[in-house]
This record gives sequence, C-alpha cells and structure tokens, in this order.
Amino acid sequence: MCLSVGLAIAHLLLAAVTAQAKDCRTIPSVQHSLQPAGNAAAGGHIGKHIFDVQAPPGLNSSALNNTMYDTTAHWTTLITAFQALVLPHPPQCAVAGGGNVAFILPSADLAQADRVPGYECTAVSAVYAAQCITLSAHSFAPVRYAFVYKYVIPAGVQDGNWILLTAYPYMY
Repeated sequence: MCLSVGLAIAHLLLAAVTAQAKDCRTIPSVQHSLQPAGNAAAGGHIGKHIFDVQAPPGLNSSALNNTMYDTTAHWTTLITAFQALVLPHPPQCAVAGGGNVAFILPSADLAQADRVPGYECTAVSAVYAAQCITLSAHSFAPVRYAFVYKYVIPAGVQDGNWILLTAYPYMY
C-alpha cells in the first residue's frame, strides 16, 4: 500500500509540473515573434540567421561563420512546418517564465519538402559585423535545426513574454 501511495503522489507531482509548462510554439507572443519584423521588435535575432533580412541593431557578436537561411521564404517554409509538426516532446516553456529553452529538431522529422537548405556566412559588413553580406557558394543539407526560446521582460514592465530568440540550421 505504501508503494501505491508513493506512486500516486509521484504521478500528481509530475502532473503539477507538466501543468506549469506548455508547448512554446502555442504561446501567442512566440507566434508573433516567428517572422523577422515581429521578432526584432520583441527582442529576438532570427534576422541574424536569414540572409535577406537586416540583422537587428545592437548585436555584439559577428555573423561570420554563422549558419543561416538564404531567404525569408525558406525560413517561412521551415517555421510553418515546425509549428504544425506533432511532436511527442515539444519544447516546453514555463508558464511563469524562466531560462532559455533550446530545442533541436532532427531534419529527418520533417517532410523532405520542408527541409530547407542552410548556408554559412563567409563575410560580414565592415560597419556592422552582425550583418552577413556573403553566403557560402554551396548550400548544405542541415542535419538538424535549432530553435531557442527566451522569456523577455521589457524595461518598465513587470510581466514578460516568451519569444523565439533565434533559430538556425546545424551543418553537422
């Protein structure tokens, strides 16, 4: 009997923890941050990983050798497929906020048509190193895709929101 009571308590605790988090992809503020303009306004930097998008201002790291998507159209194909994908263990964002949530998606989990190519940044702007100005001549087939979510609290506001902070293809 003691074992069954212990198992029941463990089950309730697991249910309570699960109830405190939800699939990051379903959060309205995350959905608003999926496209470059909304993402930059929310504090994300997916634009740094999409060649035909201006990198958001204020980034301190160089885009040199970063992996990226060549067009917003390819990014839209990928993020649309990822948002619709039924995952047994989707990325979980705590309801009350928290640290970054990284999610790695194997490319094999996507339909072939949704596996967009990746590129490597080979040259950056002399004025703003976060802006890639030249892509590698040849694309690569990503082995996996990374999505990183972040809970941001804007200045002067008490509550924050989850956003898609960044996303990029993995070369290896």
